[in-house]
Amino acid sequence: MVLGSSQMENSAINEISIEKVKGSIREQCIDSIAKENPITIFLNDIEVVTLLCSPIQIKELAIGYLFSEGLLTDKSDILKITLDEAKGIVWVTSKFTDSCIVDMSKKRLLTTGCGRGFSFYNPLDALQLEKVTSESNILFKDVISLMKEFHSKPYIYKTTGATHCAGLCMNTSFLVFAEDIGRHNAVDKIIGYSIINNILMEHKILTTTGRISSDIILKAGRCKIPIVISRSAPTSFAIMLAEKLNITLVGFARGERFNIYSNSFRIL
Repeated sequence: MVLGSSQMENSAINEISIEKVKGSIREQCIDSIAKENPITIFLNDIEVVTLLCSPIQIKELAIGYLFSEGLLTDKSDILKITLDEAKGIVWVTSKFTDSCIVDMSKKRLLTTGCGRGFSFYNPLDALQLEKVTSESNILFKDVISLMKEFHSKPYIYKTTGATHCAGLCMNTSFLVFAEDIGRHNAVDKIIGYSIINNILMEHKILTTTGRISSDIILKAGRCKIPIVISRSAPTSFAIMLAEKLNITLVGFARGERFNIYSNSFRIL
């Protein structure tokens, strides 16, 4: 299921007047621009973070972010979600005590993300996670066809050229697809939607257009996702974490080629 609809996606786009220059020709025209809005997430009335994001699927983004950062561990942790779109605020009520949340907020780390600033876990904490045990695999030819379909999906990107995309797949079928100006946000929307709608992420494939840094692998590890595929490059720490967590990491998946950086046994 694609997160949102064309009508919803249009709400993440502005039409503005610009000047286009080509050679010696200069003309006025209307251009489509991706919206960038701040969204503040509160957990039990404690302000957690403000994310710069595409202003759609905000509840999914909030839940995905809180889960990815270890502030939620399961859907059962969530007691209530309230969204004020006009103010750009999401309130999430959980069963955790406020003191636990305050302790977590002291562990902030500056991240490599676009559209965000802080994470609540050092990536070294990923080494304490249990290894991903899924034996799920995918054929070489299916990686290629999967990514071709993936690149045909984004509406906001095709209209503005300013978003990243993420998807959750079962074999070669997309279960969830999302777009956002931030690569982390797009992945968090996938995670949040899956949690809210009781979609198990084990044995699935995570696809993304963004660079694979260690924090993206940490998100996959928390969700027990065995295979991560990107059209972009990974970092050295991401490769090391993927190896340690038994995650198959594929990068530069473009056209008829791709690189396998860790745990290649899942690519047949």
